[in-house]
Amino acid sequence: MTKDRLPALRAAQNGEDSDPDAAYVAINMEDNSRFMSDFFAHIDSLRTNIDKISELVEEVKRLHSTILAAPQADDRTKEELEEKMADIKK
Repeated sequence: MTKDRLPALRAAQNGEDSDPDAAYVAINMEDNSRFMSDFFAHIDSLRTNIDKISELVEEVKRLHSTILAAPQADDRTKEELEEKMADIKK
């Protein structure tokens, strides 16, 4: 059966502590600010890399279409395709 927590909520709103098992934890935000800024910088880096890969994939699609549509495969187009594929794998 569940425990009725309404009296504890009312006591907490009134500034009283009716639950002796309640534990309060202080978080030092100064230490977390560096972590969060590093975290968001990493996220921005990932987004930039994803955008770059998306652009390269679109170029690869275009090159594939060009190669498939051409009656004679151009070596320059194949080399460009290989370069784009290598960039994606980085």
